[in-house]
Amino acid sequence: MEFTAFFHPEPGHVQILVAGEPVIRAVSLRTGKENKRLQVELGPDVSTAVLDRSGDFAVVQTKGSMVEVWSVRREGQAPRRVLGPVGPLDQFGDFQHGFQGDGSKYFLANGNSIRFQDVADPDDRGESYVFAEEQQFLSASQDGRTLLRRIDKEVVNILHLDPKLWKKDLCITLGRDLTADERRGFPTWLPDRICPPGGR
Repeated sequence: MEFTAFFHPEPGHVQILVAGEPVIRAVSLRTGKENKRLQVELGPDVSTAVLDRSGDFAVVQTKGSMVEVWSVRREGQAPRRVLGPVGPLDQFGDFQHGFQGDGSKYFLANGNSIRFQDVADPDDRGESYVFAEEQQFLSASQDGRTLLRRIDKEVVNILHLDPKLWKKDLCITLGRDLTADERRGFPTWLPDRICPPGGR
């Protein structure tokens, strides 16, 4: 029997996912027995799944290498998908994802994009960064805002997702605001004017 094990948000328990079964089980470390009250049943396409620190959400990888986030701890309600499917995930595992701290903001750095979304807020439009080329994300800080990425076979660098710092550096470097052509590669939510007159 093949299975994966992770920490469980319930103290004194570990979460177990048996290959081929769409159920996250909770096993007591003291007794070695399953706690059926903490069992979470997900959809049939689940390949792997893990609960977040709060136990409110499960990050699911489907058999098609897509990512979904499910809300799993609502009394009287069955678990339901709140994000996704997103992907497919990088086939070599060069992606990073997780929840920021103990909150409900989830991040996924995969392929040519990095996405942040509050999965507890159905009205949250999220925040995305899209790159012209595929990226290999090797590691990420806990908040997902600092990433280690491979540029080519010999170059690895650190990417800081800090729009205020980018704005400052951009305005100092260019000495002017962005042109309409330059804006095409940026998110649509950018303000009309980024740099003050004179670029500084």
